[in-house]
Amino acid sequence: MPAAGGYVQLGRPVSVAAWADYVYIADVGRQAILRYDMRREVFSVYHRMQITPATRIIAIAGEYLYVTDPLQSRILYLDRDGRLLREIKDFNLKQPVAIAEDFSRGRILVADAFYNQILVFNKLGRLIQTLHPVDETAAPIAGLTDMVVVKEKIYLLDRLQRQIVVTDLDGRYLQTIGRNRLRQPVAIRVDQSGRIIVADAFDNSVLFFSEDRQYKISVRTESVMTMQLAGMDLHENWLYLVDVAAARIQIMKLHYPVASTVRKR
Repeated sequence: MPAAGGYVQLGRPVSVAAWADYVYIADVGRQAILRYDMRREVFSVYHRMQITPATRIIAIAGEYLYVTDPLQSRILYLDRDGRLLREIKDFNLKQPVAIAEDFSRGRILVADAFYNQILVFNKLGRLIQTLHPVDETAAPIAGLTDMVVVKEKIYLLDRLQRQIVVTDLDGRYLQTIGRNRLRQPVAIRVDQSGRIIVADAFDNSVLFFSEDRQYKISVRTESVMTMQLAGMDLHENWLYLVDVAAARIQIMKLHYPVASTVRKR
């Protein structure tokens, strides 16, 4: 990614988040969260902390950030200048791997891979509910890896079972997607048209799952020029892909609608 005066070499990026003119990158090599101002083309250190391959970040309105800190089993809430505003901790929070904001109820959801459960916090960081999602066989999720909340649904990425489990906001099972199509999924997002986007590190591809009027799931696969996919974010119609091996962020523009060449299961 360009910066004033040339290029800044990332060390080992593991997570990315975008909002407005800013791109935030959690970098293991630099042990910091970096911020790139796309309008001014300036790179800076946003917040220094211990970064692990499991560190994940999400950006929300006002350029505020939520950050998973798996080493200390907590969530950090940072302001636009990288200052710590709040620390979210709880006895039940062991291995946070994803964060999502539930705008409709004013809650923060944290996916915990230790117990494969969802912890629901209010905006002040108080635990108010614990969800125990299951798949269509009523079996607990085995390898919770990523999560998004869109249109009053929770989309959970199960890396071990290689599938997406969809629940309502109370954790009740709705649907399973992607079984037999995913191999090594690492990240999930849902775009404004309702397409479910999954980054798969097995063959460095991005899969687009779509649902038609008859509720049939179609999937389209796009190969991307990456060496090792590690994470992904979506802001507006721009997709940000983390290539940890090449130490770079690849940015792609999404197009609508889905092409008519979509193959059906």
